[in-house]
Amino acid sequence: MPPFKAPRTKTAAPDLTPRQEEILRLVLQEYIRSGHPVGSQALVERYRLPYSPATVRNEFAELTRKGYLRQPHTSAGRVPTPQAYRFLVQRLKQWSAPPLKVQEEVRRRLRPEGPVQDWLAQAAEVLAAHAHAAAWVTPPRLEHARCQRVRLLPWNGQRVLVLVVLPGNWVHQRVVRLSHPVAAARLEAWERHLTERCRGRAARELTELPPPEHPDLRRLWEVVLDEVDRAQTAPGPAVYHRGLRYLLSTEVAPKAVPLLEEGRRLRRVLQSLAARLPVGEVEVLIGGTEEAPQDLQGCAFVVSRYAGRPPATGFLGVVGPLRMPYNETVPAVRFISRWLSRLFTEGS
Repeated sequence: MPPFKAPRTKTAAPDLTPRQEEILRLVLQEYIRSGHPVGSQALVERYRLPYSPATVRNEFAELTRKGYLRQPHTSAGRVPTPQAYRFLVQRLKQWSAPPLKVQEEVRRRLRPEGPVQDWLAQAAEVLAAHAHAAAWVTPPRLEHARCQRVRLLPWNGQRVLVLVVLPGNWVHQRVVRLSHPVAAARLEAWERHLTERCRGRAARELTELPPPEHPDLRRLWEVVLDEVDRAQTAPGPAVYHRGLRYLLSTEVAPKAVPLLEEGRRLRRVLQSLAARLPVGEVEVLIGGTEEAPQDLQGCAFVVSRYAGRPPATGFLGVVGPLRMPYNETVPAVRFISRWLSRLFTEGS
């Protein structure tokens, strides 16, 4: 694995000396590479350090006292703590672009003429393969849902397909069973009526209008109102995820796999990010700290927010053990996030 490339800073860890920062950075690099506790002798030999193993052991002791390292047992080397990983991601502020082969694969597999569902699934697949971790993408959700148009299509007998068109031509649909079959001419009249009442209005404004008197038309009205409300306030659609196989051999599988399969808990984690994470930027959450839920200790999240069909946005990212190669994963997450934004905004 290539070495971490990051400029030295005086603000990443003000409680560390330059030598302690260097040793901590190398311990992180070595542990991410091998997954085994790092010993002082091995560190000196592998990186040809100008310090003796005894000096490195003394610095290990100081880094342990300050909360950056821990020792699994007396005779073992050291392993990084969540605090150490947070130090790492604070230092790696200048993320480079991913390799050209990754950029080319993204452009080839996420094509403008493809269906939205394919974009999301392919984005998760490419990201998982590159990061060797479980990747996920949430479909874009509207931040301010207002009804643009209502379509009513005969479905089967007494059933009607209700299409609620939202900003950016984002469509919510539901099949509704009415009390009696409805003639095509009446269905068209109801469609015009609902569109005139709903156009440009949000769910809160729709609830202030009196419902129609006809029972079946009132049923359709309630469905439209519910879909407009759901577009903004519901837990959201399914999460597209790929690469669970990369998690199964790790210690975080029992926590991370249900997170992706259920989807709802992941979206709750992301809700707190929506206000502070700009579109196209990346944030790293270290489980077990105040940045992520305590029950996800040992997990790391690399998260980005992309622009969907305006004014919708979605999230994508990677989840895995703390010892993931951040210097490779973060550029890939950021590049795919910005590419998704480009596909959505240029096609809207």
